[in-house]
Amino acid sequence: MQYVNISEIHPAKYNPRKLSEEAFVDLQGSLKDLGFILPVIINKDNMTIIAGHQRTKASTKIGLKSVPCFYVSDVQLQDEMQFNLIHNGVEYEPSVNGVSNAKLEEGEFYTDIPNDQFEITESMAAVVKEMCRLILRYGDALCAIVCDGEVLFGNNYVFACQRLDIPVHVYVLPKVKREKYNYY
Repeated sequence: MQYVNISEIHPAKYNPRKLSEEAFVDLQGSLKDLGFILPVIINKDNMTIIAGHQRTKASTKIGLKSVPCFYVSDVQLQDEMQFNLIHNGVEYEPSVNGVSNAKLEEGEFYTDIPNDQFEITESMAAVVKEMCRLILRYGDALCAIVCDGEVLFGNNYVFACQRLDIPVHVYVLPKVKREKYNYY
């Protein structure tokens, strides 16, 4: 994971996601209250945002100059769209969250957590398969969010990492921010 200056990146023309004014204000509040907890994905070849358009826009609105990101290169347009859908896919999360027994410091990003530090009991096979395909082709540009040992977001991603036997990217949400996370 790296940080990129927002002035160096631009949105993709295909990004279909639009937010209502109320949702955009909530997103700004989320960034202020929680910080940037899910890195954006950037096509390094043309500095186009693949996933994280609205968070980047909201970041600019609240005065941030840079955002955490993962880069991918040589990515086909169809796969950019897949990354976008998967990255924003809260609706793809299973109904039961996995657990992590990794001892991690709150408020930190990690890119090297062994996949055996997680127990995922539910996943969506089609989503995991697509994640595996994208990771094998372009590298790992995804991330999970963990709080107090619970995988809040990225259960399918963690399961894909286990299938591929690669380390997991994780942001550790501080316990005191869990209620705010649930709100947003």
